[in-house]
Amino acid sequence: MLNSDGTLNTGKGASGALDLRGWSVTLDSARGPILTHDAPAPAAPNADTWWAFAHTGLNYPVDALAVMGSDLYVGGEFTQTADGTVTNLNHIAKYSGGTWSALANHGLNSAVEALAVSGSDLYVGGWFIQTADGAVTNLNHIAKLGYIMYLPLVLKH
Repeated sequence: MLNSDGTLNTGKGASGALDLRGWSVTLDSARGPILTHDAPAPAAPNADTWWAFAHTGLNYPVDALAVMGSDLYVGGEFTQTADGTVTNLNHIAKYSGGTWSALANHGLNSAVEALAVSGSDLYVGGWFIQTADGAVTNLNHIAKLGYIMYLPLVLKH
């Protein structure tokens, strides 16, 4: 990843997160970021370490997980975070950037037991028959949450 002069080698097609602990970064206008080693590398994390989620998790069991992009979608029997800080999760929630959030229509009216992702659509299966707020009915144990992408309309005259 580094050239012999300390600059980043971007020609190898590497991608992903870069852990800069133990390195100093100097920005050079001609060469870009230059990395110099300034401390011993941190110890590798212990693979047997458990980490808690924000707000100590959820208040009832989790039955299904799915990843879409950098977001984790969680389905189950829960209705809020375990500490009661985030409410209206109603059996399905999104965990993103250390934050829990409810999905459209405050989730679903009963347990979610299966999640699947296809493109930008989230497929959900479980015991529910409608959304938690009652706005969408006849879901009858399976539903699709699709995200609509809005593109700007450019008019030329």
